[in-house]
Amino acid sequence: MNKWIFFIADILSIFLMYKTLFTSHPNHKKWVKYPTVCRRGIFLFLCATYFFYNYFQSVTFQINTFLYPSILILYALFFLDENFFACLSQVLLFVSIKSILPALFGGVTSFLDNTPFFSSIASFLHLSEYGVTSFSYDFSTRLLPSLSMIGFYFYLTHFSVNDTENLPFSYWMTLGFTSIFGIIWSLCSFPEYFAPEYATFIRCTVSFGLLTINLMVYYLFYRITIQHKENLELKVLQQRISLDNAANQEMNQLYLNLRKMRHDLLNHIGIMDSLLKEKHYEELQNYFFSVQKKEYPVLHYLETGNIAVNALLNRKIHMIHELGIEIHAKVLVPAQSNIEDTDLCTIIGNLLDNAFEAVQTIKHGTIDLASEPRAGYLVIQISNTIKEDPLKLNPLLSSTKGNSPFHGLGLKIVKNTVEKYDGMFSIDTKDCHFSVKIMLPITECH
Repeated sequence: MNKWIFFIADILSIFLMYKTLFTSHPNHKKWVKYPTVCRRGIFLFLCATYFFYNYFQSVTFQINTFLYPSILILYALFFLDENFFACLSQVLLFVSIKSILPALFGGVTSFLDNTPFFSSIASFLHLSEYGVTSFSYDFSTRLLPSLSMIGFYFYLTHFSVNDTENLPFSYWMTLGFTSIFGIIWSLCSFPEYFAPEYATFIRCTVSFGLLTINLMVYYLFYRITIQHKENLELKVLQQRISLDNAANQEMNQLYLNLRKMRHDLLNHIGIMDSLLKEKHYEELQNYFFSVQKKEYPVLHYLETGNIAVNALLNRKIHMIHELGIEIHAKVLVPAQSNIEDTDLCTIIGNLLDNAFEAVQTIKHGTIDLASEPRAGYLVIQISNTIKEDPLKLNPLLSSTKGNSPFHGLGLKIVKNTVEKYDGMFSIDTKDCHFSVKIMLPITECH
């Protein structure tokens, strides 16, 4: 009976780590056709492995602590389509806590070993043949740590970090470094260098300190991610304000241009009227031809059906045309729908900015933008010319700029906005073109 108690505790610990990892990192690579079967197969394989080791009573500290995390890390590396360092850091944190707890509980129970406390437990569980000392060891290194992982699991669940792919690499490195330090401590026998009467106290004190540090670092990490998310939302707000300001400036400029054209036309009409009254027909004809040849700025106006999108696209397309970049736009969007105008402008504006940035350094670069309602979805597609596949050089599509903390957030902002409406977001590269396709469920309002 005794060994199955520890086996159940081990399986509980495995299950909690399984839930922790796959709650935060559910996305698998495209070639994994049955992700649920795949991850459940890994879990069942580990359960069978622990059953085998437990049956032959050969479960060691190393097997109990590092076997499943090692397989999880390999699983994340080969199967998960996520930031690998995010998976690695969270698994290392789990391993660090699980490896520190045996040292902590081992030190505590060493004070109580061969006492009536463990004798009574052994008698209650019929463990006299098992040995109180052996039970004390497994109780402190297997049962208590595994049961304590329940509290740690709820701690991670309460302070959950879900936006893993938007976090900088340095954040994950900080979390992973403290976890690795705790693992190293659990594997080394530093207390052996001290007097026996102090070794247990030192082991307990340092283990408790490392446990506290790991939990505090994770909490600080959680707070930093909240701040990072707030910065992202601030960037979106700044973009919306910028769009409003740009739209106002565009309307003012159009108004000034129209006033100037009206003023010029009135002058021309006045002069031609005077020439007509004085019957200077030849001078009138020459003046008319000169006015006819005069070039006035051509206003390229794109009508999309949505006033806010009109203001955004006409300003950006005019700017892109002035820089000599070829752009083709065919955009139709509902005037009113369940999608807020600010979110729609955020998506289209960021997509255009990213495409514009990509073609600036390409000779004869082109941008193609299309949008239309189709089968209950608003389908937005944009493609631009590229020199080389950015997904190969930069799989996470982080910015190649370094002069602003907000650079590189364009596609992340787009993806977050799409997720707000439970839409679909896909990226593809083909024939020297980088393409983004977005499908947003829409309900038109009349």
